[in-house]
Amino acid sequence: GCAPSQLDSDNDGITDNNDNCPDTLENDFIDEFGCTTNLTNVALNKFATQSTTWETLVASKAVDGNTNGNNPNLAHSKGAGTDGIWWQVDLGKVYKLAHSNWYNSTDSCCSTGMNNYSIYGSLDGINWTLLNTQTTQMTSPSTIDLNTEARFIRLQQNSHDNFNIAEVEIFGIASTTNIPPVDSGIEG
Repeated sequence: GCAPSQLDSDNDGITDNNDNCPDTLENDFIDEFGCTTNLTNVALNKFATQSTTWETLVASKAVDGNTNGNNPNLAHSKGAGTDGIWWQVDLGKVYKLAHSNWYNSTDSCCSTGMNNYSIYGSLDGINWTLLNTQTTQMTSPSTIDLNTEARFIRLQQNSHDNFNIAEVEIFGIASTTNIPPVDSGIEG
């Protein structure tokens, strides 16, 4: 058997002798004391980039807290005739991610392009893991489960369409995974 200091009766990853909340469920998001924690939008105002930008519709507009889906509140990547256009956010450090809300454009011109896309996660911005693929029209919001640890989240279009993203909310908590720093290309 296990020594008492190694027991984890509720299977939450916190040993019983350090667990202040011994009745949490196995898949709950918990803090370092074993207690259920509130998830926060860890993408808000983080550094975002996209493969192309149309006019003034820059990537950062998708993480500014504004879910209004009308132009000029959108991030827009123009890719007509091009496979694989993308938008991504650098969360700044690794988070344990639960789910994400993706807000589509509500403009009549631009709301139909988001219907064949994939969501990827990465610890280092180089090696990507497919988290989810959607082949139905994005709504506002479209909630997509992530259930991963990642520093970077990327949406990649699987068709030749342009895309418009009004807002991206990514909910999670800080991770204890130790990943070496990544050069995000930001000076300062």
